[in-house]
Amino acid sequence: MDSTKRKSFNANVDLIHGPIFKSLIIFALPLFISNIFQQLYNTVDTMIVGNFLGDASLAAIGSCTSIYDLLVGFALGIGNGLAIVTARSFGSKDEKSAEDFAFFNAFSNGYVDLFSLILCFEYA
Repeated sequence: MDSTKRKSFNANVDLIHGPIFKSLIIFALPLFISNIFQQLYNTVDTMIVGNFLGDASLAAIGSCTSIYDLLVGFALGIGNGLAIVTARSFGSKDEKSAEDFAFFNAFSNGYVDLFSLILCFEYA
């Protein structure tokens, strides 16, 4: 029974060999599901704020959304860029550089998070 479970679930998605469509769907499915949950969260948040806090609060959330999206996009861009460099180092079997880039990625993300937190508390 345990061997049938292992055959039916394979955590490795091979995007290089075999049919690309099935692998791409399996790879993109968690991203799709997380986007659905994010949209549901935003919808429920808008409903609660609109019904209980009023129009001014809803307008404030709407005006801050573009700034929030800009900050999230910036953080994701930095993280993805550093992940590419880390993956290239790992793929070329340069483990020292891969560890250095992974540490720098975690450190820089922590630094940006701390800076954003201080900025938010300062101007809140």
